[in-house]
Amino acid sequence: YSQVAEVGVDETSRQKNHVYVTVFADMVAAKVLFVTEGKDHATVACFKDDLLAHGGDVTKVTDFSLDMSQAFIKGILETFPAAHLTFDRFHVIQLMNDAIDEVRRQEQKSSPELKGTRYDWLKNEANIKPENREPFTVLRSSKLATARAYHIKVMLQELYKLSAEEADAWFQRWYFWATHSRLEPVIRVAKTLKAHQAGVMRWFMSGLTNGLLEGLNSLIQAAKARAKLSAMPSMSRANLVTAYCEASTFSRSARLRIFSTSASARRRWSRKDSISALSTVMGSGAGSVIRASGISCSVSSVMTFLSALPLRYLRA
Repeated sequence: YSQVAEVGVDETSRQKNHVYVTVFADMVAAKVLFVTEGKDHATVACFKDDLLAHGGDVTKVTDFSLDMSQAFIKGILETFPAAHLTFDRFHVIQLMNDAIDEVRRQEQKSSPELKGTRYDWLKNEANIKPENREPFTVLRSSKLATARAYHIKVMLQELYKLSAEEADAWFQRWYFWATHSRLEPVIRVAKTLKAHQAGVMRWFMSGLTNGLLEGLNSLIQAAKARAKLSAMPSMSRANLVTAYCEASTFSRSARLRIFSTSASARRRWSRKDSISALSTVMGSGAGSVIRASGISCSVSSVMTFLSALPLRYLRA
């Protein structure tokens, strides 16, 4: 680890009930350096010990990429005092998205035209569905508080298109606008970013984001899911059919949506695979199995279980 200079840090869940591990990665070599349980400031000290044990040099670590976790900030400042903090720009924009969503939820009580528009406000305008663009343009141009919050977010996004020399003055103007918006969620975000301004501005020097960490965390979650599946006993076709029929209160389209969503999150199944799995189960004499079986379980647990199964469990 003697060449490690730029490090990314992020936490991911290890199991349910808020049990986390913290992942440290070499941002240049794009590889995991260290994983430890917990997500408090002590995890950084554990990383330092491991770094030294592998021939690393604390003084050579110049930058950390992270979100605004106070635990990680405290740990890095105590353990790597010479390193600079770069706050992930996508996390910065996420803070504004959370503020917009809070404003929208408050305002839609008196402005019903906002109902059903949540995801349009959270997307970049270019990514809004074609059929939603015209009504969204009308809302965006209105005097709604949500529209004002959205414009403030867009101006924050513009910050990252500027040079390092222009960015500081732009941020000062943005901060004045945000803190005078009379939108409490937006004001909170502005004050948070002001308190962490050095780390926000450091991006213009380091260019670091936590994209690599997010990808690694996805791999960890996929490995966790595979481990669960490897321990799952093989089921007979009859039992699978019974379980499927217990969930028959869902419409066919709803079942496909559940399978597709779970597949995207858990197994990366294609839509074709999802339909194939359903067809395999549906064509197995469901009626006779139901009559012969008294198995009963909740619809939600059945669908979660079935959608997590790889295709080999759905075949004879």
